[in-house]
Amino acid sequence: MSHYEERLEKDLAQIQIQLTDIGTKVEKALQNSVDALLKQDQALANQTIIEDNPINRQFEKINQKCYSFVARHLPSAGHLRRISSILRFNLELERIGDYAVTISRETNQFSRPLSKIMVRNVELMQEEALDILHQSVTAFIEDNTELARGTIEVSKRTGRIFSNAFTDLSEEENREDWSLDDLYGVLAIYASLARVSDLSKNICEETIFVVTGKTKIRKPVEVLFVDEGEGGLSSMAQAIAKKTFPRHGRYTSASRNPVANFDSEFSSFLDRSGVQLPGVPKPIDSLLHLDDFQVIVSLEGKVKSYFERIAFHTAFFEWDVASLENREQQYKEISHQIHELMEIMRGKDGP
Repeated sequence: MSHYEERLEKDLAQIQIQLTDIGTKVEKALQNSVDALLKQDQALANQTIIEDNPINRQFEKINQKCYSFVARHLPSAGHLRRISSILRFNLELERIGDYAVTISRETNQFSRPLSKIMVRNVELMQEEALDILHQSVTAFIEDNTELARGTIEVSKRTGRIFSNAFTDLSEEENREDWSLDDLYGVLAIYASLARVSDLSKNICEETIFVVTGKTKIRKPVEVLFVDEGEGGLSSMAQAIAKKTFPRHGRYTSASRNPVANFDSEFSSFLDRSGVQLPGVPKPIDSLLHLDDFQVIVSLEGKVKSYFERIAFHTAFFEWDVASLENREQQYKEISHQIHELMEIMRGKDGP
């Protein structure tokens, strides 16, 4: 190994040591923030808040070391990729530290202890967030892509845990005598813990990038089309979407009153249009996990007339096509709307 290579590896190793240290400190800050919340320990909460300052200074030092590394060594290929990933790793960890501070600040504001169900949800989300954070940091430090991929899969549970916690919070019996400020505080804590898992997943994706050079592949958009049933509009939309944007999304059709068979005129029209019916739409009440869908589109009426609650991360649209005069107009309007939606969501060139 040349003198230049020895100096380069030595400088990089020093940065890696700093990353291990800062990862441990952020994990501890998050642990302390939740401990302070559950124990109503305001002294620990305030200590966590002020200890974020030296952590932030350490983040700044790591960033400066990365910039100096680039200026000194003019790295290329793998080393440049690693430094750019370290900068993003640093940013994600700093944000996680900020969420620990947010939890601590909310702890100071509560006028009463958390209810049993709130404690249960916080403990569940804390266990999940801390485990995912630890594994993501370990994967990045050790270049462990297998651990990174496994952690990404585990992190998918967090959305459902948050959704269940939010539902519990919205139940009347769980918010009796709670002030609006305190309820917002609990929600902020739930959201902070959920974001820790999201940011940890980003760290795992950086691990895969730095080791393999492969960037994150965007998953297809999950889209649900709904209608009343008799007109077959949701089936038409599903068929058009599958034909025009097969790689961009996964499409589901559902009806309030699904019919077993559409009339021959409808089937013939779709055949002439070059699309195939995807099958019978699902009954609305058979959809168990609405939060799986990023987008819900109603072709007939209001989306909220079909569902009591729309998941927090789901966007919904109402395309008024049921009132159009004939199938051809409906087809053209649905096609136009689908093109606009999918090009915005995933662009013209791919997922």
